[in-house]
Amino acid sequence: MLHELEAKRGKAERDVAWRVLEWANKRGDLRLWFGSGQKDGSFQAGLDDASGYLFPFALYTYGRVEIQFQWMLRRAPFDAPERRVELQRKLNTIPGVEIPDGGLDRRPSIPLEALTNENAVEAFLATMDWTFEQARAAGRADRQAAE
Repeated sequence: MLHELEAKRGKAERDVAWRVLEWANKRGDLRLWFGSGQKDGSFQAGLDDASGYLFPFALYTYGRVEIQFQWMLRRAPFDAPERRVELQRKLNTIPGVEIPDGGLDRRPSIPLEALTNENAVEAFLATMDWTFEQARAAGRADRQAAE
């Protein structure tokens, strides 16, 4: 996937994908998934636990990161619109990122080019850390309520 991305989009965007992949590997509890479509490859990192599977983004070799609101709304806490709005606000603080209000039940995308700045990719990864922590906390609360 990284070679394909570099061939299509250049070294800077390949480096962003590498950083995201490296970040996901270091988390330890995320399931990594690689897809190979007819035209483009992809990568997802997801939390797979008793509450279900949450993959908040998919990174594609055509140079975009899709935010998976469409699928996130099936899992707490992102089934609540205000949590998706909070995620949108966090992402929209990154220069070059503009998630529209109408995209909170779809799969709006971010250009990888917007994440080539060190501060931007760090902000994106911190936001994904926050996203996964919110899902873990909701899962813990659900399990405690069931006991």
